[in-house]
Amino acid sequence: MRAIVLFAVVFVILVSSPEAEGRRNKGGRCPNTSGLITTCQVTEDSCTSNSQCPRGQRCCPYGCGSRCLNVVP
Repeated sequence: MRAIVLFAVVFVILVSSPEAEGRRNKGGRCPNTSGLITTCQVTEDSCTSNSQCPRGQRCCPYGCGSRCLNVVP
């Protein structure tokens, strides 16, 4: 019984985390960047998850990394 309660508490914490919230609230999709030729560099707009991007942007593949880009409907 304790295991079930512990699992439920952990589940609620994970689902309500800021990163999960960021994934749920990012509407739209990433723009098509295939065929885009860029240099490989880490910049201030490099990202690893949508929660790191401002409203209206997603963490999208860009060159050899990921970058916060404006979403397309």
